[in-house]
This record gives sequence, structure tokens and C-alpha cells, in this order.
Amino acid sequence: MCQARDYLLHITRFYLDTLTSHPVYKKANKRGMLHMPVHEDGDWHDVPVTHIVPLWTGQQKYALYLAFHLTRDGFNASHILFPIVGKGEDRVRLILHAHNTEDDVVRLVGSICAWAQEQMDIEASGDRNRLPGAARLAYDLLEKDKVPAAAAAPTNGVKAVTNGVKNMTSGVTTAAAA
Repeated sequence: MCQARDYLLHITRFYLDTLTSHPVYKKANKRGMLHMPVHEDGDWHDVPVTHIVPLWTGQQKYALYLAFHLTRDGFNASHILFPIVGKGEDRVRLILHAHNTEDDVVRLVGSICAWAQEQMDIEASGDRNRLPGAARLAYDLLEKDKVPAAAAAPTNGVKAVTNGVKNMTSGVTTAAAA
């Protein structure tokens, strides 16, 4: 048990070191697009750190877009929004595990930085209507699975059944009943 805990501390510090030293993260952080206030003082080698790591984004929609991006790339990222956090303080929560490898962390940091670079490129283009690729994919999937208005409203309020919802990570289709 102690070995797993020590490894988890190691992998968390490795994540923090790898992310904060990445040039794209530094650029996005300087622009206020991506930051980790609880870890930005850089003293995570001297104090206990948690394996639950939040990423704040400069805008609410960016947290959602980053969560879409990480999910598309095979990572379990949670978009945390109001009322769990204050209005306008949306973030993405990642949880590192003892079974994660350094290669997993390098891929995770690569995915985070790829999103940040894509978002900075979109901002630089001046196109306010352009969405990042993972957000377009997510919205396309939602549109494809949208329930027709007549089917969505139950006539007697007894039971409503929704269309299948596609899991973006595994491609498994599940049916949900209300």
C-alpha cells in the first residue's frame, strides 16, 4: 500500500513538472487560458500534493472544450461547473491513479497542450464562430442523437425513453430510460 501511495505521489509530481515545463502550457498560462492556482507556486516537491488535479481555463466554454478534447483522446476528464464551483469558475478535474505510467502522463500533457495550442490558433484567427475539433465532434454527436420533439415529450407523464447515447471514449451505445 505504501509503495502505491509513494508511486502516486511520484506520478503526480511528474505530471506537474511535465505540464508546467511545457512551452505551450507556459504560453497558455501567460495568456490566462490555462492555469493551476493550487500548484503554480512550484513548491510541489516540498509539500504534500493531491492526485486530484484541477485545470482552470480562462473562459467557461474552454473548460467544456478541454473536457471534450481529453475525453476524445481517451482520458477521463470531468467538466466541473456551477453549483459545484462558483459561477464562472468552471474547470476540468483530472484524477491520477497509481496504475498510470509516465508515458500516460506524457500523453495527457500532450493532449492538454494540443488543445491549448488549437485554442490559441483559433483566437489568433479572429474567427469567433470557430470551434475546436473535439467540441465540433461532441456537438455533432449530440445533434445526431437528438430526440425528435414529439418523442421527447411523454403524453401521459408515466415514462419517457431517450434515444441511445454514444459513449465518446469506447463507442458503446447505451439506452437510458427516465
